[in-house]
Amino acid sequence: MTTGQGERLNRYLARRGFASRRSADALIGAGRVTVNGRPGAIGAVVDPEADSVAVDGRLVTPAAATVTLALNKPAGVVTTRRDPQRRPTVMDLVAAVPGLVPVGRLDTDSRGLLLLTTDGELAHRLTHPRYGVVKRYRVRADRPVSDAVLAALRRGAELDDGWARPHGVQRAGTERELDIVMGEGRKREVRRLCAAAGLGIADLARVAVGPVALGDLPEGASRPLTSREQRELRRAAGLQTDPQENGHRSGAPPAERVVTIDGPAGSGKSTLGERLSAELRLPFIDTGLFYRAVAVAAASAGLQAGDAGGIAALARGLRIEVIPAVDPPRNEVRIDGSPIAAAELHEPRHAAMLAAVSAQPRVRSLLLEPQRALARRGAVAVGRDCGTVVFPAAPVKLYLQAGEDVRVARRARQLARRGSSGLGDMSVEVGARDRADSSRAAAPLRPAPDAFVIDTETNGIEEMVRIALERCAAAGLVPP
Repeated sequence: MTTGQGERLNRYLARRGFASRRSADALIGAGRVTVNGRPGAIGAVVDPEADSVAVDGRLVTPAAATVTLALNKPAGVVTTRRDPQRRPTVMDLVAAVPGLVPVGRLDTDSRGLLLLTTDGELAHRLTHPRYGVVKRYRVRADRPVSDAVLAALRRGAELDDGWARPHGVQRAGTERELDIVMGEGRKREVRRLCAAAGLGIADLARVAVGPVALGDLPEGASRPLTSREQRELRRAAGLQTDPQENGHRSGAPPAERVVTIDGPAGSGKSTLGERLSAELRLPFIDTGLFYRAVAVAAASAGLQAGDAGGIAALARGLRIEVIPAVDPPRNEVRIDGSPIAAAELHEPRHAAMLAAVSAQPRVRSLLLEPQRALARRGAVAVGRDCGTVVFPAAPVKLYLQAGEDVRVARRARQLARRGSSGLGDMSVEVGARDRADSSRAAAPLRPAPDAFVIDTETNGIEEMVRIALERCAAAGLVPP
């Protein structure tokens, strides 16, 4: 730190997106800024080439790097750099960083996550549909959403600027709330799609752009992306993870050769997972088999589904082996060395016990490391929390969805092929499993913020495989 040539500390922080100059002075005055390990001073000058500046212990990005910010845009604020009508703009809410521009648009009436960046190529790729970076929106309708309206939204609609179809639509929270995933960003596209389906919108918020989630960022506030968010965002856009590096990617390293496929029962996870396993020459792992093994053991031990302590104690003492394979892509399951038949693992009579086992935080914690250990050399992993909990850093995350009627029919055929008896009312089983999986406190069923959603009701298996392999190639994950 110096009082001579250089750059004022508050301007240095502002140009890197940490705060406006006034807010930067407040950070400095509060003792949250250090220069070369010592508290910074208001009015101090730093040498950008030599001094090490940190905020709350986090090193500030070097001058040569680009800046990308996440902003929680309030409704009523215009997404533009300058507004001829002198309305408040998003630029009024962020630090004055040279070259900073909004990435795409979020209409004036909408709120939520907006990215701003000084990286022109990143901005282009995040907004161009060919790169497939999805945006996730939370919609609150003006009335309860019927199944017919939900189906219409999933089919898409012909708008005045062409056909539009979401990557995914699913219920969220209340009967009036939906999560809608889009792969492009045409003007007011979500609002127009909803209007075409006869649905009015009371509130619309963007909650994620690719791997970057809005989280608990206060409305009107902004923050720089973390190093991990920047790497994952660039990876999602098909760019090198470090904008300063040279050369081409030669594929994901072994520790990152993981593809996750999540979704509800009957959505097609195993079908797609087995195909990808064969295409990528990666082991296939059905993570749900760990929980099914505990459920079978608990039932055999005479435990009741409500005996949380007994189930957790039993799970702690079990030696569960799930043995993955590539050719054929199947898993063998053993409990304490004894193989368990697939038909027994998938018996409908174990459904209540399986739901109880899956909802146990202690059981999920016990089974987490064994699942991860299977994928240390890469894997195609299917389940319900693979992308959100088990493999949160996986370079490719897919989430499958389909209507309940379609999934019920698939589930019945699947169980019949496995030789399960007593199929009973599949609609009751699938509906109960959906509710249990999505409402449990521990690792609930939901898409990861950076997951690519595939509607398996409207896409056949060949199209699903094509889409999935394109996502893998974009992430540098290709067959050996």
